[in-house]
Amino acid sequence: MSENYSKSIRIENDEKAFDAEEWEFKSHQFISSAKFLAQSFDDRADTLDFDSIMFLPTAEFLLSFSIELICKAYYLAKGDGPREAIYGHDVVSLFQSSELTSEQTKLLEHTARYVIWAGKYPTPKWTKEKFKKDSDVPSEIVNGIERINALDMPGTSSRPRVDEMFELYSFIHDLWSKAKGVPSSA
Repeated sequence: MSENYSKSIRIENDEKAFDAEEWEFKSHQFISSAKFLAQSFDDRADTLDFDSIMFLPTAEFLLSFSIELICKAYYLAKGDGPREAIYGHDVVSLFQSSELTSEQTKLLEHTARYVIWAGKYPTPKWTKEKFKKDSDVPSEIVNGIERINALDMPGTSSRPRVDEMFELYSFIHDLWSKAKGVPSSA
């Protein structure tokens, strides 16, 4: 490290890097904002304009990011593997297979995709076929018309799914609380 850079910042971040409570604290920042946006969406449900409609996908993005962070906090709190495993978006791999239901796993996969690209960009990287597959949606042809479930589209939002995501966050936060030995307050 060069002498022209802050030693105190380096030391502070060395202490925070793998501190489960720091990761939980950061997750709280994003879930608080997601709750505010979801409530703002609900408050305007009868008279939604374009700006109000945009509260929901933004809430879903912030909630997805919050879920990613609380998953990492939980992983660090339980201390089951290499700490460096938190540096990626595959949060499903941070859990034992028995810790999550198949529905929770599917929702975690959705949140990871939302954090990586669907909440921020119109498509995943469009440079290779493997990236294009990330936006593939199951479909069927009925009477010559292609039919898809809108909820299968990676960049869509839904108020019921946001509620499911809040429940998932609370569930993982409870796991974190138990691993840390602190009362849950999500």
